[in-house]
Amino acid sequence: MSQRTRTGICRLCLQLKELQDSHLLPRGIYKVLRATHAGNPNPLVVTRESSRSTSKQLQDYLLCGDCEQRFNKMGETWMLLHCYRQSGSFRLRELLYAATPVLQNHGDLVYAAASIPGISRDKLVYFGASVFWRAAVHEWRMPTTSINIKTNLSSYEDKLRRFLLGELPFPQQMVMAVRVSGLTSLLETAMVPDQQVDAGFDIHQFMIPGVEFALLVGSSIPAEFRPLCTASSPEGYVVVSRELDTQVVQHLVGLGGMYTRSSRG
Repeated sequence: MSQRTRTGICRLCLQLKELQDSHLLPRGIYKVLRATHAGNPNPLVVTRESSRSTSKQLQDYLLCGDCEQRFNKMGETWMLLHCYRQSGSFRLRELLYAATPVLQNHGDLVYAAASIPGISRDKLVYFGASVFWRAAVHEWRMPTTSINIKTNLSSYEDKLRRFLLGELPFPQQMVMAVRVSGLTSLLETAMVPDQQVDAGFDIHQFMIPGVEFALLVGSSIPAEFRPLCTASSPEGYVVVSRELDTQVVQHLVGLGGMYTRSSRG
């Protein structure tokens, strides 16, 4: 079956082209969350409204084919190979555990990922930035619900777009943090992007199986957060946390929604 297209302005390159049926979260994430041996293998969509199994995904006409391929090459393909998989493999965490943490803090392990062989800090950051940007430039309908997913990067939106095009460095007004689940049996869950307003800056978050991305945005981000930025710090810090899964679910499930693997037969 050929890919569905529609003529329009690509939101990344801003050119009039054939648009692809783009995804907010990569299509491959939904495959990770399918319960292949269940009677209904489709993941559950869990929101404040309902919990329902569905094959429908967050998708719409957003990017041209060239920009879709850019996203795949610059981040998505690598991330899908290194996030948690149904087989139990979790390459990103395995690579982190093979190295020595630079800090241990209340059970969390902090790694300098930029110097760990096999970890592409650039692709990790690019993937996170691409999802945060997609959530801000388009309103996405959460399947089987009346909930729309749309965040706001305000005046920083175009800076992030130009970073994704390779025209600008990672914006100085942003701090990205990446956390990896340290649980042996972790939640097989993907959380859609969410936004909170803090004192002088916003906090954006989303999660794919085993990995959480957080983005602080604004001119008043506390100075102590900036050295920890996965994108801008020379060390490219990534944290392994045993508390990640519980914290993310408690914070996000009532605000936006999540996809999770169903165990129902």
